[in-house]
Amino acid sequence: MSSSSSEIIDYTPLEKQDTLNYMIQTINYDNQVISVKASQYFIYKTYYQRQNYTMNAYLNNLTLIDGVSRNTDFSTSMVTEAPYLEQRLYQDGTYYNIRKFQSEGFINRASKEQIDEETALNT
Repeated sequence: MSSSSSEIIDYTPLEKQDTLNYMIQTINYDNQVISVKASQYFIYKTYYQRQNYTMNAYLNNLTLIDGVSRNTDFSTSMVTEAPYLEQRLYQDGTYYNIRKFQSEGFINRASKEQIDEETALNT
């Protein structure tokens, strides 16, 4: 006796941000995947920014990101570019995020938040 089941697969295209979010979640759900390469775009009033990066996740809740941020001014077509390193860590109920640019003209950032583990996994 054999049985069969069918499953409907949804092939609806995802928005870029949704795609990125799912890629990040892949790291959380599949311990075989420890590295993801991605591009991300941000559109502002006078310029747009593209970020290309590689995200590496480690079993100790540490994520390291090696990336490049590139800004293009709409009116002048001037491009400014800076590599950056980012560290994300969730430890004892606290989520840490530090981004350090390796060029002047870009703003470094650091944050520390008290959040639950599930929220940290999706950040």
